[in-house]
Amino acid sequence: MARQDIYRILNELQQLGLVEKIITTPTNFTAIPIQEAASVLLERRIKETADLQARARELIQEVATKVKTPIPQEKPHFVLISEREALINRIKKAIATAQESIAMIGSAAVFPQVLFVLAEKFNEAMKNGVKIRYVICEPEDANTWPEIVQAFTKNPSFKLRTLPNPPDARYGLYDKKEVFIATFPSHGAFQSPALWSNNSSIITVFQEHFERAWITAMENPNHKAKDAAV
Repeated sequence: MARQDIYRILNELQQLGLVEKIITTPTNFTAIPIQEAASVLLERRIKETADLQARARELIQEVATKVKTPIPQEKPHFVLISEREALINRIKKAIATAQESIAMIGSAAVFPQVLFVLAEKFNEAMKNGVKIRYVICEPEDANTWPEIVQAFTKNPSFKLRTLPNPPDARYGLYDKKEVFIATFPSHGAFQSPALWSNNSSIITVFQEHFERAWITAMENPNHKAKDAAV
C-alpha cells in the first residue's frame, strides 16, 4: 500500500478510537482489543441512530406546521346502473344534492312519467332554489298532458322547451358535476340502463350538447299561449 494511504487510514482508525498511537521513534500504532473495538463501534452506531431519530422528529414537526395535507380528490369513474329501482334512487339522490341546476333532455312520451316519479324531489329542489331546464321533442298535443305536467310548466323555476324532432340522446345533468345517460334512449322512462359518471370531460361534452339543444329548442307552447292571453 502507498505510504500516504496507510497514514490516512491509521489517522481515521485513531479518530474512531480503534488504534492507539505509541510515542516512539519511529512511531508505532497498536490496535485495541477486539472486544473494546466492537463496543466502541456499537456505541457509535447507537449515537448516530439516536441523532437520526431526533432529526426525523424535528422534520416531521416542521412539515406538519407548514404544509397542509391536501384533500384527496375523488377520481372520475363510470357506473352502469341496470336495475330500475336502483336507477330511480340514484337519480333522486342526485336531485336532492343538487344546489344550483338540473338539465335534462328526453322524449315527450316519457316526460310525464319522469315528472310523476320525480315530482317530490323536483319540488323540494325548486324550493331550495335549484333551476330546472328540460328539453323534449315536440308533443302531439300538450293539452292532453296530465295536471302534474301543467303544474310544473307553470313553476318559474321549471323551464321547458321543445325540439321539432326527437333528441338523439336522453340524459340528465346535475350541477354540472354528474350525469346520467340512458344507454337505450328509445326505451321507456327508467327502462333503459343508465351510465352514471362524474368525469369532467364527459360532463363537458353533454353540457355543451344540452346548451345547443336549449338554444335550438322552442319555448313551451303552453307558456306561449299563456303569454299571448296576458
